[in-house]
Amino acid sequence: MRGAKTQGSNNRRRATARLARHHTHVAARRRHFLHEVSTRLVNTHDRLVLEDLNTAGMLANRHLSRAISDAGWGEFARLVSYKQQWRGGQVLFADRWFPSSRMCSRCGTRNRILTLADRVFACDCGHRLDRDLNAAINLAAWGEKHHQTQAREPEARAPVINVRRRDGAGPHSGVGETVPDDAETDTLTTSVAVV
Repeated sequence: MRGAKTQGSNNRRRATARLARHHTHVAARRRHFLHEVSTRLVNTHDRLVLEDLNTAGMLANRHLSRAISDAGWGEFARLVSYKQQWRGGQVLFADRWFPSSRMCSRCGTRNRILTLADRVFACDCGHRLDRDLNAAINLAAWGEKHHQTQAREPEARAPVINVRRRDGAGPHSGVGETVPDDAETDTLTTSVAVV
């Protein structure tokens, strides 16, 4: 037996500290990835369409729950929303009942028998496409149909007060957020659907 880890022993404390460092490292890498992808999307698109998914219900599926919680969909939506707000872009949320993956992106008919195991969308009209790509096309079309045409005024922000930092008081980003200067943006007029 290699290094007994009985409760209260030094080996147990070292193993616990090593595991905590590993979890911290994995969490930092996931957070970095989400920031990287959200910044890239915001820099290249003025309008983004996200699905309002029932993640709490999906977490009840024991086969998918770990992958869903590891992906951090809620955190990703939050990052995209505040970064897009900084640059004056638009984030649209498609209703959770919108059939993005079950609707044919060519003719608009619904495939009601499509299951999660079906990775290729096949329609009676002969259209065959990857299920996720089909959903992205449908969400982009939904975004084109539902976007607001009038320009929005930027939100007025008050300075942050009662902040204890070496830099002094003033507007500072929250934990895990970047500042608007980090979002070096280019203005394009395309839309993207994030599935």
